[in-house]
Amino acid sequence: MRGLMELYGLSAADPECAARLPSGVLLDGGSLSHHPAPMLFIEPESGGIVEANRAACAFYGHPFERLCTMFIDDINMLQRDEILARRRAAATGLANRFSMPHRLATGEVREMLVHSHPVMVGERQLLFSVVHDVTECSRMGEALRSREERLELVASSATLGLWDWDVRTGRLSVNPGWVALLGFPAGWTQRGIDDWMERIHHADRNRVLTALNAHLEGRTDRYEAEYRIHDGGDALRWVHDQGRVVRRDAVGVPARVIGLFMDVTARRYAEESRARLFELSLDMLCILDFEGRFHEVNPAWNSTLGWMVSEMLETSLGGLTHEADATAVAQALDQLAAGERVRGLEVRLRCSDGTWRWLSWSARPEVEQRRIYAVVRDVTHQKRQEVELRRMASMDALTGVSNRATFMETLADMMQRCCHDRAVASVLVMDVDNFKLVNDTWGHAVGDEVLRRLGRAMVPLLRTVDTVGRLGGEEFGVLLPGVGPEAACCVAERLRAAIAAMEVPCDDGRGEALRVTVSVGVASCPPYHSVTEVLRAADKALYRAKASGRDRVVCGPVALLEMSCPESPTIP
Repeated sequence: MRGLMELYGLSAADPECAARLPSGVLLDGGSLSHHPAPMLFIEPESGGIVEANRAACAFYGHPFERLCTMFIDDINMLQRDEILARRRAAATGLANRFSMPHRLATGEVREMLVHSHPVMVGERQLLFSVVHDVTECSRMGEALRSREERLELVASSATLGLWDWDVRTGRLSVNPGWVALLGFPAGWTQRGIDDWMERIHHADRNRVLTALNAHLEGRTDRYEAEYRIHDGGDALRWVHDQGRVVRRDAVGVPARVIGLFMDVTARRYAEESRARLFELSLDMLCILDFEGRFHEVNPAWNSTLGWMVSEMLETSLGGLTHEADATAVAQALDQLAAGERVRGLEVRLRCSDGTWRWLSWSARPEVEQRRIYAVVRDVTHQKRQEVELRRMASMDALTGVSNRATFMETLADMMQRCCHDRAVASVLVMDVDNFKLVNDTWGHAVGDEVLRRLGRAMVPLLRTVDTVGRLGGEEFGVLLPGVGPEAACCVAERLRAAIAAMEVPCDDGRGEALRVTVSVGVASCPPYHSVTEVLRAADKALYRAKASGRDRVVCGPVALLEMSCPESPTIP
């Protein structure tokens, strides 16, 4: 400490190591006042800060007047008892160098190295303290110690292999973890880099050497490779190996390379198994991002949709989706992005030939990876079967038009829309005239053919929005949404005329054809606003058509319009 006193122009003259200084030495504008190092005069027992130089005020962030009314305990972060013990040690000359944390006016805590020595200012003994900020040095030392601890941990690890290659001599040093990973007996030592290279699988060796040389030549930041290597039992293991040049000679030639590797055999085998399953699966497997872009697809996509794998990776799910299903796909992507699974999503995707296939999706997200993993199945055939089953369930088996249940359901929907939208609609009810006589005369086979041809004759004369249904026996109904009573009667007349002109082969051996007629009743909404009312009105109109001589159209509730065609024999 005497050297420090001399450095700052002070001296310790008495037996108690106290130097006598004139009062106010820090405030007289002398060298100590302007010295760049923070300096404090501290009362040993109370810890009060008596005086401070400008550097101390600037460092701690307190004005002179404030700093000289504070106690060192206000700055020092140690316990008060420990601070007092250190002041007393400095005052008696037992110790004069201390490391302690100090708090600045901003609240920041800095690690300080304090040199403290007793001096006499007049008749008063004080501690003359010079402080140095060593925070960054402490942090660097801690980081270095932490790094050394990590290296020590790696070096002693049994799960990581550590290697150290002296490039000039070819000597390769390995840690026990390296030996254990490759199944060599304890104490085994690697002979050199050449021996290591010989153990690498011949199919991987050139690739490893290329990666290593690229790093040694400075073309890459580090060396990294995955390869197969023969272990102590001559079995093959997959390892992930990486290293870096840590020292070069004066002309830049690599002198030392340090690296580590780990056994990734289990992962590689799992990846290979996944790849085989991915390739052989009959299901369509894919990986997408949350924007719907394809990142990986298996060959089943090509066999189902016709797109090459490369073409799939250049497009997105949205780009292939049918416009009618676009909203469902967007909602599913949002759901997956929120971390929720999607099951049984059925949408249409475009094939390479322009046709569409129905696909059923089951997908789960990996939010951290921003990836979607999906299993997709072609359900086009099932969809077509469903459509066919629905059609068959709604169709009259004999005539191919709607059955009664479907007709009544469609009629209820039409009447509801009429009431809600104040729209018009009409219902036709028709019955084949003298149909019992047809069955009795020509047989049921001919009667069935009459009904089939009657149904086929009406469909081309109607709109796609119109519905033809068989209500039972020889009775049919027609629904005309958006058609008022007068137009409905005109439609009914066209149908009646077409049926009257229709010929049905009789198979009587004489080549004669049978003709039939129908009677038609018409009712509209308004004035009728329920299924029961409109059917009752149409039935009444039909009865009047029958009573009026058949082969005619009658509009209900009264005969607004009656139409008939000239009499022509229909049944011999």
